[in-house]
Amino acid sequence: QPITGSRYTVSYNYLAPQPNERIIINYNYNKLISDVTFNIEKSRPINADILTKGAEEVLINVTMNVVVAQASINTASLILQNVKNALVSAINATSLGTTLDSSSLINTAFAINGVAAARIITFNVNGNIGQVLNIIAQNNQYLVANDIIINQVAT
Repeated sequence: QPITGSRYTVSYNYLAPQPNERIIINYNYNKLISDVTFNIEKSRPINADILTKGAEEVLINVTMNVVVAQASINTASLILQNVKNALVSAINATSLGTTLDSSSLINTAFAINGVAAARIITFNVNGNIGQVLNIIAQNNQYLVANDIIINQVAT
């Protein structure tokens, strides 16, 4: 049984057995995973084989053009910051295996007082280019706001 918090590295040459072969293990320690594993071990049936894995994050990039209402033009920077905060909250509030639609992000922007118009320029997973209508996280994935850019444009 490995010592909790120990670091191991694993590498293996699959071409042939090596004399005096050593197995080296790299293990990225995640406290939550070990806590969950130990709690499951306390109550699992004796013949059950349990493997606990961490969920993967899906980084989301959004670029949005926003038109600030003429009556609120003096507080435009505050409105743009409020839009960015609302978009980050909307993306990060999703759970495992969820779908995020670009239209819901537009609705989130319109919910901010002082926004006259909003248009998504880029909405995608980090590393991709262009725009998609929705992003679907798998059952072992969750969405995280990455690059959220809000531009103020004139009408």
